[in-house]
Amino acid sequence: MRDPAAGKYQNWYKHEFTMAEKILAPYNGELEWSTNDYVAFTFTSDKVKLIFYPHKVNTGNRHIRVRDGGSKTPEAFKRAVALLGIGSGYNCTFSVKNYHNDSYESQIARSEHIEFGWANKPYRT
Repeated sequence: MRDPAAGKYQNWYKHEFTMAEKILAPYNGELEWSTNDYVAFTFTSDKVKLIFYPHKVNTGNRHIRVRDGGSKTPEAFKRAVALLGIGSGYNCTFSVKNYHNDSYESQIARSEHIEFGWANKPYRT
């Protein structure tokens, strides 16, 4: 089945794309909009490959879910997802289905002195 929202993701998820670009910059990879059905954008580097896909909840709110697209190790994927969570702040902007990472995120943020929400600051009210 074709994606009925194909072509709309660049408008709907522009902010999330910009945050992911900032957060994943240390990985020296490539973040690009996807042409595949039901995929908003992808990130590929030597260590991780992430697939960002749209998710709409019952209330009609949209956010991005992240899936492992073939990262070198599960630890590399876990760390990249934790950094996305830290950079976007205390919200569900980037989530992984059936995966809760809060304590790991807090541990990284404390040990590396990273502020929660640092990549989301220009959009805060």
